[in-house]
Amino acid sequence: MQNDFNDIKDRLLQSPQVRDFLGTVWMDVKARLMADLASENTRLAMHPNAHYKAWGDQQLVDELERCVGRDLQFIRIIGTLVGALLRLGFDGLHWLAGRS
Repeated sequence: MQNDFNDIKDRLLQSPQVRDFLGTVWMDVKARLMADLASENTRLAMHPNAHYKAWGDQQLVDELERCVGRDLQFIRIIGTLVGALLRLGFDGLHWLAGRS
């Protein structure tokens, strides 16, 4: 079963569609962050904790959500759906293996 899981994982990670999607998401997030930092009223650089202080996890998430906006929610939804589909697939494989 572990081999089946690893095979599915490898095929998913090597899929051109998944790689293109992840590449597009990364480029979009990176472009938005760079545009924010290049502007005069950058939200990230003007944040009170931006200079030599560590951000907490929640502060980082809040700033990313402000910069990336609705796309981050879309990424979360897609991640949840992909996770659910993978889980259903693995449960199906487990069920089929038990029937053999």
